[in-house]
Amino acid sequence: MSKRAKIILVVVFITFAGVLVWLGSKNKKNIQTFETEKAFKATIVKKTVATGKVVPLEEIEIKPQITGIIDKIILLEGAKVKKGDLIATVRVVPNEQSLISARGRVDNIKLRVKNAKISYDRNKKLYDKGVLAASSFEQVELTYNQAKQDLVNAENDYKIIKSGSSGVGVANTDIRAQISGTILEIPVKEGDQVIQSNNFNAGTTIASIADMSKMIFEGKVDESDVSKLVKGTAIEISLGAIEEKKFPAKLNFIAPKGT
Repeated sequence: MSKRAKIILVVVFITFAGVLVWLGSKNKKNIQTFETEKAFKATIVKKTVATGKVVPLEEIEIKPQITGIIDKIILLEGAKVKKGDLIATVRVVPNEQSLISARGRVDNIKLRVKNAKISYDRNKKLYDKGVLAASSFEQVELTYNQAKQDLVNAENDYKIIKSGSSGVGVANTDIRAQISGTILEIPVKEGDQVIQSNNFNAGTTIASIADMSKMIFEGKVDESDVSKLVKGTAIEISLGAIEEKKFPAKLNFIAPKGT
């Protein structure tokens, strides 16, 4: 073998050895250290967070039975009330046309009562003398009594239209608490006009009352979490003002419709 061939062979050998060393260093894996833990049993708890607010279980709105103007507000927001307590009074502003019509009806019935009394007195004298039959006198007496009752009803109607009350029983002008609780809000003030509730109008709210001893939490959850809710499940409630304290509660209603 010539000297030149030997040199080429040595170079090839060195190059081949260098490639092997380089490939070996590239394929060399770093040593990794793994931490191990002892297996144990545990219960996996899935939690759903609902944001909402704490509201009274029972809350009602007090509306007037007549249309008028707030005359006086007796109690203020935050006051404790019992069922039947007077909250405010309403001053009636009567409709002029209705007032004239009611007054005219009273005057007409007064004339009917007057004529009925004249007929009654005349027929009673005849009945006392035995000239008039009992059945005929009883018919005259019935007509007279009916006229007097119609007059009482017409006068009461006139009083209600004029002042909001007939003077018998509780006046419609008195706004009273329908339940015991706390006055949450009085959205009107003295001098405001109020409208009674009817089929075409919800009416003016004079006060809202709630029993603050019975509170519930109304919360909203994501639709993906609805399937996790089960009626009767124990839940915990935290309030923004006192986040460090948890209040126990129970899920008692799942709305069939989202809002």
